[in-house]
Amino acid sequence: DEIDLYIEGDRATADGPQLVALAPAEIGGSQFAHWTGTPPQGTAIDVRLAPPGGQSNLTVIVLVGLMSLILVVVSVWLVRRPREARPSTGANQLIESLAQLDARYHGRQSEIAADEWERYQRDRAELKRRVVRALAQGGRPR
Repeated sequence: DEIDLYIEGDRATADGPQLVALAPAEIGGSQFAHWTGTPPQGTAIDVRLAPPGGQSNLTVIVLVGLMSLILVVVSVWLVRRPREARPSTGANQLIESLAQLDARYHGRQSEIAADEWERYQRDRAELKRRVVRALAQGGRPR
């Protein structure tokens, strides 16, 4: 004639004719929601159990949304950032040639004939001009 309904946890609900919610009860160290009543013959009691960790659903939704936002921001940043131009191999070769030329003549002006030193100065100036032009077209050397 009478029903006592106990459901572990505090997130469940029960509804039915003449069903009354009572204060939660502690049984064996666990909390139970408690309802009591005398439902009429042939009626049903609607019990709704909340999924365990219902708040975690919201947490998952927030985390997925945040990660999606971060992914979009990083993608836009990667697409829109200016790309550093790479020098052509020609620029690197010219710089290497200039370095070799300087290494050959550095500190040796007194040992070198005047016409050869003059040719070194002209060749060096021409290589520098070509390096500047190559770098302006292709970026910085590696």
